Amino acid sequence: MTQSTGRRQRRPQVQDVSAAQDPDALLTIETVSKLTGLAPATIRKRAQRGRFPHPLRLSSRMSRWRAAEVRLYLQLIGQGLQWQGGAEAPPAAGAAPG
Repeated sequence: MTQSTGRRQRRPQVQDVSAAQDPDALLTIETVSKLTGLAPATIRKRAQRGRFPHPLRLSSRMSRWRAAEVRLYLQLIGQGLQWQGGAEAPPAAGAAPG
């Protein structure tokens, strides 16, 4: 018989990728990964380096990405441009105009 630790484990709620259609939605790392095709570690590294939208820190253990920023990132990448720091930031220097 196994011994219980007394802590209930939560079942993770799966967020559908259709949540990204709402620009105000806050997306989980799993959803962002599905949308971009990038691994969660790659998303975090790129965000740290300013090459991906920064997440909102909702608590010490919870981060979410703004759907509007992730969609803008995907549009820029699709046009051959790079993300530079924030939604308001212009494309990277030397990048082709969109």
